Amino acid sequence: MKQTKVENKVKQYVFPVGIGVALVLGLLSGWLTAFVPFLVSVLVLAGIAVGYYNVTEEEMQDFVFFTTALVVVATLAGSMLGSVQLIGGLLNNVLASVLAFVTPALIVVAVRAVMVLAKD
Repeated sequence: MKQTKVENKVKQYVFPVGIGVALVLGLLSGWLTAFVPFLVSVLVLAGIAVGYYNVTEEEMQDFVFFTTALVVVATLAGSMLGSVQLIGGLLNNVLASVLAFVTPALIVVAVRAVMVLAKD
């Protein structure tokens, strides 16, 4: 099925917009405490959609490699950054929001990559 120009444009911007929303949510989560569970759920669903629709078979290997590196570094850096005075909590919130978006996309793409390998 051929994609239209609009679909290609939407797909081009979905991942950067998701990261931007995750950053904003992380920065504002201290003030939006009542909405954080809902917004994190939206980020998780958006990550699943990105993993399923946005990453092509040619991009799978690079996507899995780089997002795995991002998840590992963000997870390891979280405790260290959390101890930074004044902004440590904010940095932890930002990393948690980014991970809530990226990790589901990584899982979906990794499963798709395994399925492609199994098919060959």
